Amino acid sequence: LLYRAHHHGDTVVRPLMNNFPADKTTWDIDEQMQWGSGVMFSPVLEEGATTKRTYFPEARWYNYDNGFEMSRSADGWANVAAPLDVIPIYFQGGSVVPVQVPAQTTMDSRVNPLGLIVNLDKDGKASGDLYWDSGNSIDPINTGEYTLVEFEFHHNQLQSSVKMGEIDTETHENYGTEHPLQFTHFEFNGIDGSVSDVLINGDVLEKSAWKQEESNRLVINDGFFKLSIIQQFDISIVVGDVNDRIDCTPGLENIGASECAAKGCTWSELPTTSGAPWCIHDSSKTNHGYTSPTSGTMSGPTESFTLSRPAELSSARKFSEPVADPQV
Repeated sequence: LLYRAHHHGDTVVRPLMNNFPADKTTWDIDEQMQWGSGVMFSPVLEEGATTKRTYFPEARWYNYDNGFEMSRSADGWANVAAPLDVIPIYFQGGSVVPVQVPAQTTMDSRVNPLGLIVNLDKDGKASGDLYWDSGNSIDPINTGEYTLVEFEFHHNQLQSSVKMGEIDTETHENYGTEHPLQFTHFEFNGIDGSVSDVLINGDVLEKSAWKQEESNRLVINDGFFKLSIIQQFDISIVVGDVNDRIDCTPGLENIGASECAAKGCTWSELPTTSGAPWCIHDSSKTNHGYTSPTSGTMSGPTESFTLSRPAELSSARKFSEPVADPQV
């Protein structure tokens, strides 16, 4: 945030109206604030209060502690729990927030592992960046003595892009020890569906390395991998069992979401590394098939069956004509 303030003129600590200028309700709110556009704080300012009336502008919001998505009311206001030892904090959908394991001093914390918290917006996307310099250089941007990494999440895939990669270690000034700057843990808020696999740079991560919580938050645990801050990487999330997917457009290429919907099929994006179709037949939403009221065993090399279209599809669009007197 301080890099963006210096380089782009962005503000660091903001009132809500800075991020939501068209929302007139935010104009009068002075008991909430945001760090950049990714994190919102709603501190309790009344002695002894254990709840806080909090306004949530039009966006997806996730609880900092447990990853649950806030259910926004019609007017955007909600009374949220605020025990005496808790400050209500929320992540805004669409943001990628870098984090680092805390310590007692700034120097101690700067040598600790890094992480990312990815918070999906309504379109399942998020973006953010991370700037790092030595902390005591005079003009690191003009001298090029810094690292800048941008992050983009879409199609259930997080990708990093290193724009400048001059620093990949941190030296503890008190002890003189050198520590690599590495990402070791990730959280994903807003995943839609049950996660079946996680891939890092195309390699499937063992099941014990990640978990999906009750809130649907996906947590990739610390200690199973180390990704250098200047290493470009991708993390792919496979939602559902790709082997159960039925391709609605077999043999056709370059099918988009609109063409898929026009066929009455379901568009469901996955990482490209999964190799699974995106335009699929979802029988839980639409039944495109035919049924036979008869059953039994075949008495010869051929048998006649009567096929009928389900009643709920009597007025639905047909994708093929019924087969007349099929032989099997």
